[in-house]
Amino acid sequence: DKDLGPVPGEVYFLKQMKYHPNVIKFLHYQQLTSEMFVIICERIANCKDLFDVRKERGGFFTEYETQKYVKTLVDVVRAMEKKNIIHRDIKLENILYDVEKDDIKLIDFGLATKHKPGKLFTTFW
Repeated sequence: DKDLGPVPGEVYFLKQMKYHPNVIKFLHYQQLTSEMFVIICERIANCKDLFDVRKERGGFFTEYETQKYVKTLVDVVRAMEKKNIIHRDIKLENILYDVEKDDIKLIDFGLATKHKPGKLFTTFW
């Protein structure tokens, strides 16, 4: 988002969501060039994205798992809505499953944008 200034948008949005337990925790970023940066986030020892988890389980989640994941994601989206953040890329590949905690975390805020009151989003970009 060009309105955010020199801080990469993904960093800005990760910082905004840092207290939500189901969003990956931002730790640090390093600007390498004017257009390249590295983001360092928390390390989850034993995790996979939900796309791979679903594939390992024969292409399906149980009804219980589906309800649990959807409920968690709705909670995250509600928290983002309160901060006027639109993720724009929620998909199985951007949801990490923590095997040890049996919980999920939303990642990859690279396409996120700030909602401006009164502005309608009519296209993806």
